[in-house]
This record gives sequence, C-alpha cells and structure tokens, in this order.
Amino acid sequence: MRTIVVYGDSLIMSSIGAALDRVGQVVQLDADQPDTAQQLRTLAPEIVVFDLAHKRADFALELLLEYPALLLIGVDLGRDCMLVLSGRQPRLLTMDDLLQVIKSHANLPDTASS
Repeated sequence: MRTIVVYGDSLIMSSIGAALDRVGQVVQLDADQPDTAQQLRTLAPEIVVFDLAHKRADFALELLLEYPALLLIGVDLGRDCMLVLSGRQPRLLTMDDLLQVIKSHANLPDTASS
C-alpha cells in the first residue's frame, strides 16, 4: 500500500487527507514541528501533498532532490490550482523538446520548424 503524507494540519489539508484515505495509507504531519523533515525521511512516502501557501513550502524541492521518485503535489487553494512535481518527468532529449514545452505553456507561436 502506498504511503501518502499530507503536510499541514489545516482543516483543508485534513479534508484532503480524508479523501485520499481510499488510495493509500495517509499520514498527516504538522508542518510547524521542528522534526518534520526527519519524519518525512522515516516514512519514505511515495506522495506528499502540501499547501503552497504555507510559509515553509520550500522543503518540497529539497525533498524531491533527495527522493526523485517522489510525487509532490502542492495545492494552492487561493488560486484553485495545484503544482505537480516529480523526478519522473520526461527526459530532455533535444533543444527542440525544451522549446516545445516552453511554447506549450506560454502559448507562443511555433517557430522551431521555420
């Protein structure tokens, strides 16, 4: 069974944790505790869900560098969106691949073929 960490103890994060309970073992961690980073390492979760608005959300990139197979999902409730980070992203093969990704997100015209 996959381990999912819900990082934060707000009512919203608790609700998200309750909803995720059917897809894995959910562990909720208080983001303001000083030993949270060690708890994350001990749990070795496959997925971490966190609030992007939390003042200590910068842990996410450090965690991803340490555990590249980890799926990080940052939830931004103020903007009604999420940020998904994973070390399992497609590899950059050519400069055209990089340009295509940038253009698809920036709605730029395709000039690579001209």
